Amino acid sequence: MFTLIRPQLSNRAGARRWFYQPGRSELFKKGVIKLKNMPLRQTEFVPDNFYHIYNRGNEKKIIFHDRQDYFYFLKKIKQYKKLSQVKIICYILMPNHFHFILSEPEEDLNAGRLTTESDAFKSNRLREPLKAPGASISRFMYLLQMSYAQYFNQKYNSSGHVFQGRFQSILINRDDYLEFLSCYIHLNAFTAGLVKLSSLWQFSSLPDYLFLRNGSIPDKEFLPVGEEYQHLLDDYLELKKERENAIRDLIIEVV
Repeated sequence: MFTLIRPQLSNRAGARRWFYQPGRSELFKKGVIKLKNMPLRQTEFVPDNFYHIYNRGNEKKIIFHDRQDYFYFLKKIKQYKKLSQVKIICYILMPNHFHFILSEPEEDLNAGRLTTESDAFKSNRLREPLKAPGASISRFMYLLQMSYAQYFNQKYNSSGHVFQGRFQSILINRDDYLEFLSCYIHLNAFTAGLVKLSSLWQFSSLPDYLFLRNGSIPDKEFLPVGEEYQHLLDDYLELKKERENAIRDLIIEVV
């Protein structure tokens, strides 16, 4: 089981040194961190572990065309988080993809209790796989993507797949990687040039971590908050400039 030990502000240098150490390729060989374009195996979700979950639009197409689309997806995140009891460490919604860091709950309190929003969710064929222990993340993502695809196809009079496959998942088993990955996720909109300040992108959990908003989606007990998290972002940006290639190897690009 992976136990998160959150480094204090004075230990940020230790997290930075992790990126500078030689032999990072050994982590890739062991499967701790995967390079982009590598095939990803299906992940068994273990309680109290952290997972990078992400997906994008089919054929890299836009999945959020306007604010209504973003807010509908956020509404469904809240709904299915409550249903599945999954922990959402952080998230960001981008025009053609999204990222989460999720944690499987200790006990699957809602096994088999699916939404009645669609007849498709009542199917035994679809329900049975979600009753297994450790299925909360799978249930959450299934319901979230299915409900949004229905909304999207109805609104835009389209058919077919909205998302590119099921979803991708990667185990996060280092606390320093968890923190730097959260920075990467939260800075997506800024890096893409969508906003001049990363905190201005309201379709992410960053405003909650910086105390600019008190949202109900993120579970913030696993990462620094406030000024301490801002320092972590500053460290990430500084390191990104210094070692662009190292960061590119450590982070999965989905666009």
